[in-house]
Amino acid sequence: RQEEPPALVFTGFRVFEQEKHFEKHISFMDKVVLAYADNFFSIEFALLDYRPGQKRNYAYQLEGYDADWVYPADGRRVASYTDVREGSYTFRVKALDPYNPQQERSKAIELEVLPPWYRSPWAYSLYALAALMTAFLSRREILRRERLKNQHKLEALELQKMKELDELRLRFFANISHEFRTPLTVIQGMADEIQSNFAKLDSWHISERLEAIHRNSKQLLRLVNQILDLSKLEANAMKLQPVQDDFVAFLRYLTQPFATYAASRSIRFIFQSTDKNLVADFDPHKLADIVSNLLSNALKFTPAGGEINLQIAKGKQAIAQFTGRATEELDNKLLIRISDTGIGISPDKLPHIFDRFYQVDDSSTRAGEGTGIGLALTRELVLLMGGEIEVMSETGKGTTFHILLPHTRQARTGNATQLAFSEHISGIQSPTEAPSSTPSATKGELPLILLVEDHADVRQYLKAALKGPYRLLAAANGAEGIRKALHHIPDLIISDVMMPEKDGLELTNTLKQDEKTSHVPIILLTARAAVEDRLAGLKRGADAYITKPFLREELLLRVNNLLEVRKQLRKRYAALSPLAPPPDEATQIEDFFLLKVNKFIEQKIDDPGLDVPALAGEMNMSRSQLHRKLKALTDRSASAYIRAFRLQRARQQLEKGNVRVAEVAYSVGFQDPNYFSRAFSKEFGIRPSEITPN
Repeated sequence: RQEEPPALVFTGFRVFEQEKHFEKHISFMDKVVLAYADNFFSIEFALLDYRPGQKRNYAYQLEGYDADWVYPADGRRVASYTDVREGSYTFRVKALDPYNPQQERSKAIELEVLPPWYRSPWAYSLYALAALMTAFLSRREILRRERLKNQHKLEALELQKMKELDELRLRFFANISHEFRTPLTVIQGMADEIQSNFAKLDSWHISERLEAIHRNSKQLLRLVNQILDLSKLEANAMKLQPVQDDFVAFLRYLTQPFATYAASRSIRFIFQSTDKNLVADFDPHKLADIVSNLLSNALKFTPAGGEINLQIAKGKQAIAQFTGRATEELDNKLLIRISDTGIGISPDKLPHIFDRFYQVDDSSTRAGEGTGIGLALTRELVLLMGGEIEVMSETGKGTTFHILLPHTRQARTGNATQLAFSEHISGIQSPTEAPSSTPSATKGELPLILLVEDHADVRQYLKAALKGPYRLLAAANGAEGIRKALHHIPDLIISDVMMPEKDGLELTNTLKQDEKTSHVPIILLTARAAVEDRLAGLKRGADAYITKPFLREELLLRVNNLLEVRKQLRKRYAALSPLAPPPDEATQIEDFFLLKVNKFIEQKIDDPGLDVPALAGEMNMSRSQLHRKLKALTDRSASAYIRAFRLQRARQQLEKGNVRVAEVAYSVGFQDPNYFSRAFSKEFGIRPSEITPN
């Protein structure tokens, strides 16, 4: 029988040099599965050939790990591997016989090194799940933050809108307070004037005051009606009461007072219509409110020499000439076009002009009064009448309003022109006022009071309340008030706070900072009664603050008290002695002025040519300004002050002794010792020679 060749078997398996035990011997296993922690291992093998003198060489390869067969030296029968990565491998071994290749035997076994737990499939599944959860939670958090961010933005916008609305409302109430208090001042003041001086007033003056009361009461009624109408529109409680009448004749009648007032202000007013007569349905009161509001605004903001146009058109072709639109629906429309050449509206404010409480110019120097509800009411009335309104404007060139109304003829016939429109034009009427002139010098030394007030009726009332014991000078706005104050140097100024060009606060600040007028007391009149408004005026240097409406007695008391305070200030400067520390900042300013005057006179005291023009030039004032300033502070004219200063220095020299009278007279600028002696005696009640040296 032929002898079977020897078998090649695996004899052992070690992990980290420790024998690894399996459920059966490795020789009978087809596959070995190892944990990742057992990836340092060795495999032992042997050829079961017990014939003596037989020596075998081996070769082995771990497929997937070894690049080629490994031939161990000296017939070693073990293959060792370190740090084997996870994966599937095949370990192959063969026994070599160089003399008999047919006797070559081979053996193979599958090896699988499991991955570490963190790279296992279930770990990757966990990672994927964690990633999905993270992505889900991150997305949810991002969405939550976006929602919160958007919510915060919405809340911030709502808060901003609420703040803006609150500011608008506060501004509205402040403006409406001013609008109510100003006519109330006239009504209350004129009524008190009539009641107190009825026996002294002639019929013309009584009529003039009653007319002012009537005019301002109508203005109040118009304000109240506007507020009530706006409330009715909000509550959908306002109803149209249309009549069928001549649309053109009605508007021509309505605009006549506006045209008259425009002419008085040198403004050209043009009324045009494509149709001489145009019968249509319209609510006379609503239409009057709309047109009156727009014309009142045009008159407020159009300067002298400007132009206001009111044009009426019917039908597509006629309307297209004004609007550029030529749609079929315009055949049944009426157009009212009101344009002016006034100051215009800036592009950023144009979208808001129909907002409630909004004013294009909400400063205290705006041209013209207002509440911020006129244009809002106008738009609501136009919408109520089934129409539409649009506005075009360019800063510095003017504003144009287009009102499109439906043209129907279904209402009952009525006579719209018989309705009274006095309340619609009260806001543009002004009293007949004599032009302000320079106060006459024939009234001697009566105190001069400058009245700065833009409301003509209030100016008239102030003149009526103060005439007699005072000379009066008037200005219609802050800028004019500053010019007149610097020119005339009044003894006291009474000024409104809210005025065009420059308000009362700016007027106060300007005059109190100017050396020429820093001493002049200023009383501010205002319709704003809040504490912060009073503080704002007092911080600018105002001496008193009176809230409208006020009593004549209160005004006179404040005027008398302030003039009396100025008399006390004169005592401080009249003696020409060294000044004590000033009690307040205002007094400090006047001290500094007189120190400058005294220093210049001191430098030129021995110069007989030192006179008023020289001193006025040094102080950068006119002679009259210097005279009124020194008169207000010291009760001396400029020439008298210079002479009194020379005499005061002369007395000081005489009191030192060892000096002759003539020498003293020449040293203080007197050329005639005899005249010096007479002036000295008049000033001090004693002759120079009678002065006893200290």
